[in-house]
Amino acid sequence: MKLLPVLGLAALVVAGAVGAWVMASGLAPQESQAGPASGLPPGYVSGAGVANFSEAESLVPAPEIHFDGSDGQALTLAAFKGKQLVVNFWATWCAPCREEMPSLARLAQAGIPDLVILPISIDRLPNDKVAAFLAEIGAGALPAYQDRSGESARALGARGLPMTVVIDGQGRLRGTLVGPAEWDGPAATALLARLR
Repeated sequence: MKLLPVLGLAALVVAGAVGAWVMASGLAPQESQAGPASGLPPGYVSGAGVANFSEAESLVPAPEIHFDGSDGQALTLAAFKGKQLVVNFWATWCAPCREEMPSLARLAQAGIPDLVILPISIDRLPNDKVAAFLAEIGAGALPAYQDRSGESARALGARGLPMTVVIDGQGRLRGTLVGPAEWDGPAATALLARLR
């Protein structure tokens, strides 16, 4: 019976360490209250999905980011030149990400010409564990891309998870969305068609 308090204390220490890493990385989920202090765009409404999409004020080239492919090989956005990209930063421990990923998988399977879904996990887990997680939540059709450093998310201005960045076929940033959305729903597909 003396083992239970020790295990409980160990679990608290591990949870605290994970929480500290998330906060230090700048990728912790954000409050639902918008404003400069929260890091969320003005007008953000929790649970509003694609209605919270924040269009870019000016069309600038997306920064070159680096991430690992499902096979562990290094990739950059240049590998997808000429395609509209939906770059989604997520993690296995992120509950809103778990909610959103199946809709991204359905969007990927919709066969929309020149549209590529790039789900980039910031998990430090082995790639096979990330792929197994995607399969478990009904998003196994998505590739298990990873950036264990989180540098690509920071380069694209991630303020929380999930965060989705839309890049048009000319490689320009078109906007971002912090929080989950139904990416295969009519509002999202209309938005993506307009931003091609």
